[in-house]
Amino acid sequence: HAVRRALGTYPGMFPTAPPAEGTPYGVYWPTTVAGEQVTQVVTLDVDGERAEIARVPGGRSLGEAVAPIPPAGAGTPISDDLAPTVVGEVYGARSGDKGGAANVGVWFPATGDASVDSARDRGLDLLVGTPDAVRRLLPEAAPYEIDVHPLPNLRAVNVVIHGFLGRGVADSTSLDPQAKGLGELLRARIAELPVAVRGSHGESP
Repeated sequence: HAVRRALGTYPGMFPTAPPAEGTPYGVYWPTTVAGEQVTQVVTLDVDGERAEIARVPGGRSLGEAVAPIPPAGAGTPISDDLAPTVVGEVYGARSGDKGGAANVGVWFPATGDASVDSARDRGLDLLVGTPDAVRRLLPEAAPYEIDVHPLPNLRAVNVVIHGFLGRGVADSTSLDPQAKGLGELLRARIAELPVAVRGSHGESP
């Protein structure tokens, strides 16, 4: 039946492979595991010795705590003027899949200009600082639960959109089943951002 429909459609249409029997697939989902339940081990190349890595309560890294970097240009007045801006002309993004959840990180590199960096900080908050902001920027994500994780030390925000990929890549018929294009979709959007995010020379990431 599928072949008959394909042969009866527009000239030049062809399948990439002939119809085949169905095959099993796996479905998985991300979750968290208590740190005390996981033993991290490294294997040394020299003699193959396995050494356990020190466990740290709460998953924090070893060493002294690093104070968060204060917002760029803290105390520097920012113009309230907004202008339509292509997001990707200012911000970088990288996306992918975590089971049925789509994960996208958005960031900007520090320019060294306090007023520009402060405006970009504010622009990042306007773009993806809250779940509702994400839904405005990506209406495709509106029906889903969204987590927003600010990463001030990296001048970045990590966004997790739960259920965006259904039951995951193995069960998806989407053209972008691993959400690899979601970051570029975000960067292609036009948003109202502070005019200062472009800097004096329109620097891009």
